[in-house]
Amino acid sequence: MKKYLSFAAFALLTMSMTFSLSACGDDDDDVNAAGTASNPQSPADPEGTITMNMRYNGKSLYLPGFYNNYGNLFINSANNFECLYCEISCVGKVNGLAAVKSVPLSGWTNETSIVPGYGYVIRRYSSSPEQYDNYDVYARLYVVDYLESGNLGAIIKYQSPWVP
Repeated sequence: MKKYLSFAAFALLTMSMTFSLSACGDDDDDVNAAGTASNPQSPADPEGTITMNMRYNGKSLYLPGFYNNYGNLFINSANNFECLYCEISCVGKVNGLAAVKSVPLSGWTNETSIVPGYGYVIRRYSSSPEQYDNYDVYARLYVVDYLESGNLGAIIKYQSPWVP
């Protein structure tokens, strides 16, 4: 009986060591280039992607490629994206910046909510009223997450200028 118990204890110890060592393998929990650890299937970020922490501080983000500074994006005191001399449209939940592939036909506004995991398209419009239909410069944006600090803001990825 003693021999049987020591064999059972050895077998149990061997199995538990096997399971605990296999659990120490390479985890894919790192934030990948396109998204977050919760979505490792996100496509890779396109070339030219800029990642930044954006906060509410009264300063705007100048979008490269938007001439004459027409195209400024900032976070307002309501924790929304707000555009100055541009418009923004939410395209909904996407799997990273590369998944924002086309320009929406509707939903354009100067202010919209910041939602992690959502994509946005920003378009610059002309400064003269007779040219408001001339949307020739675009940017795309993806919200990775909210900032963890107590400040208003988000971690964003964007590409500007962007040719749809």
